[in-house]
This record gives sequence, C-alpha cells and structure tokens, in this order.
Amino acid sequence: MKSRVRRGQSLILVVLVLPALIAMAAASLTVGAVYFAHTRLQNAVDAAALAGGQALSAGDPLAPGDQATVIQMNDPKAHGTVQVNPNPKQPGTVVAVASQTVPPFFAALFGYKDFTVTARAVAATGPGPAFDYAIFSGSQQTQLAITGGGDTVQGSVHANNSIDLSGGNYRVTGDLNAVGGVYDGQTPVSASHGNTCSASGAGHCYGSVTPNAPYIPMPNWQNPPMTPSNASTLFANRSDNGEYLDVETGGDVDQELHYTSSSGGTGVTQGSHGPVLTGNYIVHGNFILSGGNWTVNGSIEVIGGSFLCTGGNLLVNGNLTASGGSIVITGGNNTVNGYVIAEGGNVVMHGGGSTNAGAQSPTTTIAAFPAPGVGGKGSNPASGSTPSNPSGGNIVVTGGGNPLYGIIYAPSGQIYLPGGNDVIHGSVVGRWIRAPGGSDQFIWSQRVVDSFPGSHTYLIQ
Repeated sequence: MKSRVRRGQSLILVVLVLPALIAMAAASLTVGAVYFAHTRLQNAVDAAALAGGQALSAGDPLAPGDQATVIQMNDPKAHGTVQVNPNPKQPGTVVAVASQTVPPFFAALFGYKDFTVTARAVAATGPGPAFDYAIFSGSQQTQLAITGGGDTVQGSVHANNSIDLSGGNYRVTGDLNAVGGVYDGQTPVSASHGNTCSASGAGHCYGSVTPNAPYIPMPNWQNPPMTPSNASTLFANRSDNGEYLDVETGGDVDQELHYTSSSGGTGVTQGSHGPVLTGNYIVHGNFILSGGNWTVNGSIEVIGGSFLCTGGNLLVNGNLTASGGSIVITGGNNTVNGYVIAEGGNVVMHGGGSTNAGAQSPTTTIAAFPAPGVGGKGSNPASGSTPSNPSGGNIVVTGGGNPLYGIIYAPSGQIYLPGGNDVIHGSVVGRWIRAPGGSDQFIWSQRVVDSFPGSHTYLIQ
C-alpha cells in the first residue's frame, strides 16, 4: 500500500516539474540559437566593413555600398548595408549594419515570437594604430632594446613584449607602454619617480609608464603600386665574369646589369656631379650602379634580383623597389626622395647621411617584407647580431648620422640601427627593433605618418 502511495507521489512531482523542464530546455535552445546567429552575423558585418574600407581606398566608384553583398555571402539570412560612416567623430570610416530574425523554436509554446538580432562594425583605413608611436615593436617573444645611451624619443613607445632602456641618459617625452615590463637594465621604470623615471636616475620620462599594456597587432600593410608608370624594360644580360648571355634562351642564373660611371648604359648621361640615369625602368635580374656619384631621376623596379649601388653618393628622385631580392646601398651620403621597398629581400644602407634631410624634405618609406608564402616569421635576432635571413624582411641602416623624414617598416623582420646619431622624423615599426648605437633621436611626426604610402584596413568598433 505504501509503495503505491509513493509511486503516486512521484507521478505528481513529475507532472508538476515537467513544464518547468520543458521551459528550461526551450529557453536553452532559443538562447543558443540567438547567440549562434549573432556571432555569425557579427562575423559577416566585420568582413563587410573591412571589404568596404579596402574597396573605398582602392578607388572603387561604387564603394563602400557595393560591399553589402559580403554580408549575405557570409550569412544568407541577413540583410544589411555598408556606407561611409555619418558619425562626425569617426571621419573617413566605413560602417556596416545588418539584422536577421531568429525563430523561437519551442519557446513559441510559451508565447514568444521571432527574435531579432543586429550587428554593427566600423572599419578605418590608414597606417594603423602602430604608427601612432615613434617606436613600435610587434614581437611578443623579443624585447625592444634601445641600449646605446643618450637616446631621445619625442613621442610614445609601444612593445608587445618588454622595453629595455639600459643605455642610460635617455629621454622620452611621450608614454612608455609594454605588454610586459619597462626596464632600465634590471630596474623597473616607473612614473612614480617623476621626470626621473628610474631609481638610478639614468633616464627622464615625461609621460606615463604602463606595464601590462594591451596587445596591439602588427598592421598588415597593403603595398602601394611598385611598378613605375611609362617604364622601359631592361634585361640583365651579363654574368659576373662579363660574358654576355642570350636572354632569350636563358643562361647564367646569376645575371646582372652593371652600369659604371665610365661605361654608362641605357638612359645614362654625364652630369656635373657624376652619371645621371633618367627615366623609369623595370629591370629583370640584378642591377648594379658603381663608381661615382649617381643621380637617378625616376623610379626603378628590380624583378627577380637585387639593386646594388656602391662607391659614391646616391641621389634618387623616385622610388626603389625589388621583388625577389634586396636593395643594398653602400658608401657616401644617400638620398631617396621616394620609397624604398624590398619584397623577398632586405634593405641595407651603409654609409652616413642615408635617405633625406631637411625639414621640408619629401618623406621616405623604407619597407622590407619576406618572400611571399614564407609566413612572415623573419629572423629572430640574437643579441649583438646583424640580421641575416634568406627570406628577407630586415632593414639595416649603418654608418651613423642618418637623417630620415619617413617611415621604417619591417612587419616580419628586424630593424637594426647600430650606427648611432640617427635622427628619424616619423615612425619606426618592426617585429624586432634594436638600436645599440647611442644618441639616436626618434621624433614622431604626424605629417610623415599622414604621407605613408601604404594602407591598412582594420576594425575600430
């Protein structure tokens, strides 16, 4: 008899609890469906905002509105728009907005109707947040080392690892931000010391010092057009031993086109200060200028080889680019009124007075990228070593006393400045940065950053 009563009581409890269990299951299913739909929709508007920003910067006359199709490509049930952001506080940005309805599933049994989810994304196009700093080190494994002594930073510094300022007698007018710590040797740097930002008194900081700062990703720069317009095409048809080769049938893989101050070449005339190469050129193979003070009035793109200038001074009124090789400039005072880009190689400048000088000088961008498909790892620098990496992506500027109005950018490699007394007006952005020379000046310049020829589209909201 008692067993029957107990079974009856259990049945009553099940009947009473069952609706609550069904309601909880329905709520869980509905919440999960809404969450999944919102995540998918947010990914779709993120992609659309980025596509709209890229299309707008590329000059698409229908951009950014024509990129609304990206939303439905990623989420067929969504409806949305992509437009130039009307918010005056976010000028020049692109906003994507979309929505979709999610059915209530079992929640409809309890009177719920369709749920509406919305998502919004804002993308900006420009150099990116990394270029807001005079020095930006993107590596999470290697510290930013400014150890020469007597260095001055007029601007802020960020490192995705830690910052080492052990050279002494440094001066930083902006903020010091590091995902790790900020150190003067083994001593943590602290703003609590006032303008003397370490207990040892070895340096002076006039901004905030922030360890455990947020991580900032390295910007993915979209290269400007590297091929000069109205260019003449030249083929390297002479080997290192001077034997002319039949380019039509191949030949020595180590081909070079070598212009000297005495032999000249296509487009070369003699000026008052040395040989002058006039015009835009695309050179297949290695291209060498040697012997004398060279002036290049035009742009040069080297494909499948490297550009090398040795001997005297070099003045380039144009751009120097290399695809599949390096750009190496040695000896003398070198001025490039344009950008210097090596893809699949390194940029190496030996000799004082590299790049350009003067407050009103045109800005220069020096950039190096690894070979396509390498994966962007570059070469992790050992202490005291010179960058060496067959896949490229490193920048070395030696000799000391180099004035530069421009950007130095090595997103996958090392920037190595061992000479000392360099004065850089602009921004230095690299995966790894070492400046052991001493008495360098890093002066952040809005004018220079605004003239940056590359573009990077990134989400800001």
